[in-house]
Amino acid sequence: MMKDSIWTLSALEQQNFEQHLAQFINSENKSKACSYLIDKGMPNYQPDYMIKHEKHKQRINTEHNEKLWKSTLINYLKCDV
Repeated sequence: MMKDSIWTLSALEQQNFEQHLAQFINSENKSKACSYLIDKGMPNYQPDYMIKHEKHKQRINTEHNEKLWKSTLINYLKCDV
């Protein structure tokens, strides 16, 4: 997902994105966003970008998805879960 998003930006655009993300993570809006995401729950769509290679299909299951969702909330968004 990263290669299809932030990696396509120029160095300056990446720097601006990282600065805005850092500001967001340190703002009160982050806790509102985290609360919203936790209330909504894990997405329930099929992550085609994760399983387009045959070898990954076996690793995608409910338990694995729940771990990835929690990891995203904690490690990427810095939510208090």
